[in-house]
Amino acid sequence: MTFLYQYFRLYWVLAAFLFSFHVSAQKQSGVDSNALAIHFVDGQLPEGNYTAAVLGIPRPNASQLAIVEKMKQALKANEDWFFKTMKELKPGEPIPYHKNLGISEAEYATFMEFSQAIKIDKIGAMELKIVRKDNSIHFEPKDFGDYLKYVVINLKDQRVRVDSLGLEYKGQIIMDAKRTTLVAGPWAGYSWQLEEFKKDGQ
Repeated sequence: MTFLYQYFRLYWVLAAFLFSFHVSAQKQSGVDSNALAIHFVDGQLPEGNYTAAVLGIPRPNASQLAIVEKMKQALKANEDWFFKTMKELKPGEPIPYHKNLGISEAEYATFMEFSQAIKIDKIGAMELKIVRKDNSIHFEPKDFGDYLKYVVINLKDQRVRVDSLGLEYKGQIIMDAKRTTLVAGPWAGYSWQLEEFKKDGQ
């Protein structure tokens, strides 16, 4: 189901990219703004050649995959309902249980438990070149992470883009030991997101 894949793939790709410098963030000030976030990124990404950590999530087990597959099939059959529901949700709010998800309430509870318990960890490394030109930061990955070629951080306009799409600044994130999404532990940083919903063929 292309539309669901595109949405979640883009979200996790950007999350993995952003977490790579969330981890190195120092204690943040109480002030929160896009300008401050861009200034932070500017200081974290000097030009040069690096070995970058690749972050990822563990593969679900067989029972978890079965639930996800049932949901994918059900959402494909209920696309209009899915898009309408997702647009009505607040940022970060999980989709509530509904029979159109194609799973039981017990399976929904299981899905929410394992999806919210997932933590990101280092799964590999890649060679990455950071280039600064035209007041922007560009990325040149080697052999892996082609998506980074499309990420541009414009320091002058203070915008983050993926290809021609501008990302919305979502704000400062502080994850303590109880809420952290990283196996490595607590982290703090800033977040930009793009949530784009497309049906198959669009």
